[in-house]
Amino acid sequence: MSVSAPLSASPSSSASAASIILVVGSGLGGMIAALRAHDSGLRTLMIEKSPYYGGTSAFSGGGIWIPNHPDVQDEDSREAALTYLNAVTGGKADQGKLEAYVDNAPAMAAYARSVGARLFKCEGLPDYFSDLPGAVPGRQLSPRDFDGKLLGDEFRRLRPIHPGFLGFERYALNMDAIYALMNRQRGWLWEGCKLVFGYWADIGWRMRTSRDRRLSMGRAFVGYLRKAMIDRGIPLLLNTALVGLVREESRVTGVRVKHNGNEKLITSRAVILATGGFEQNQQLRDEYHPVKTEVVHSLTPAGGNRGDAIRAGQEIGAAVDNMENAWWSPTVDLLDSSNSRVAGQLFFDRGRPGSICVNRLGRRFCNESISYDRFGYAMIEDHRKTGANLPCWMIFDARYRQKYNISNIPPGWAYPDWRLPKE
Repeated sequence: MSVSAPLSASPSSSASAASIILVVGSGLGGMIAALRAHDSGLRTLMIEKSPYYGGTSAFSGGGIWIPNHPDVQDEDSREAALTYLNAVTGGKADQGKLEAYVDNAPAMAAYARSVGARLFKCEGLPDYFSDLPGAVPGRQLSPRDFDGKLLGDEFRRLRPIHPGFLGFERYALNMDAIYALMNRQRGWLWEGCKLVFGYWADIGWRMRTSRDRRLSMGRAFVGYLRKAMIDRGIPLLLNTALVGLVREESRVTGVRVKHNGNEKLITSRAVILATGGFEQNQQLRDEYHPVKTEVVHSLTPAGGNRGDAIRAGQEIGAAVDNMENAWWSPTVDLLDSSNSRVAGQLFFDRGRPGSICVNRLGRRFCNESISYDRFGYAMIEDHRKTGANLPCWMIFDARYRQKYNISNIPPGWAYPDWRLPKE
């Protein structure tokens, strides 16, 4: 189902145009905002600069951190969540915003469920900073797999899966399969058989496309919300990039966009900016990050998060804060099937038996089993001290190579060394 909407030629072209709630960005944050606005009785339009919808959310694991949600309330509390957040942020965050998040996050998750998202508690999954006061396992909610066929033609416009979540360049992996297969846990053969059989038994779908119609992790969550948007008739314009915000006196009244190469104006009652960060913009990385990092190492969609909304906001006087912070993750340079350079994720690989990570002086600089965002901060801190990190080196033995995957490279038992390109 392809949904489109007209673009106004001037701010005063119609009274109805000014009543639109315009959402910029088609990730999970933008989609939940668009749905909530619509269900509150407001006309809603979403724009996305890419030819695909889903944004970084479609590349992600799809988990959302929801303190004190109903499935964890026996172990959690408002006070514990605030204690944890204040410990994580070192008291630097706005207390009112932290309280607003803790108080409203469970309601947001309940609303996502009400529009069709099937979310489950990640049993036993610890908070990333599990050693800090107020940490409670099980706060993360993740989506069940979604049948992409329910999206109709919109399936083709959903951002393709991240290569790191695609088994043997074919099978869409979910967290259960990833954990089972990469560690060969009990039942891993059954998980593998389900993946393979489910893919090849879908003969009608195979005749249409080689893409797995089963959506997992972030793409599953996006699928649920896109289906809810389709059911409500909420328009989504692709290939529509934000150019700037239109401000009249004290309020924003619209946006200037470039739609399929042509600049247009959309007037609106309000604008919700949900365009992500700036990791795909080298200039902004150089300006704000504490050390030199390169766009090519980012795991997010190429050409995506370039800080368009940040710059647009700054142009009309908006303030920014915490720009030096990021959700860091170590990556490794790899070649894809077309021999192009890609960044491979190293979310779990560092902390397994048989491997260590060292800087260019050959020295370990942290406990490799810490969460990937903390590992990123450890790389930065070590580079500040020694100048010998970024990159660091992951060293592993033959047993590790045989038993475990390394980023997008399957383990040796499934993908022996002789099959690997020399590079």
